[in-house]
Amino acid sequence: TKDLFLGMRNDDVFELQKRFVKEGLATYAPTGYFGTLTLASARAYQLKYRIIPAWGYIGVKTRTILNSTISATPLPIHLDEL
Repeated sequence: TKDLFLGMRNDDVFELQKRFVKEGLATYAPTGYFGTLTLASARAYQLKYRIIPAWGYIGVKTRTILNSTISATPLPIHLDEL
């Protein structure tokens, strides 16, 4: 829900990095620090989804696509709850 950009360090950046790895846009281990590698991955993501300009800044346009492409994982169903 917030903008992410070069120099930031937090859990949101960590989750963003995990997403980039999952989509094959990064090969580094997530650290939570938005450095030059994360910037390059963000630009690649933006180009992949035709987000212009592709500066690597995670703003409204990029967040909208990130949030809309999250695949929902179904919750397990327990027979005793039916």
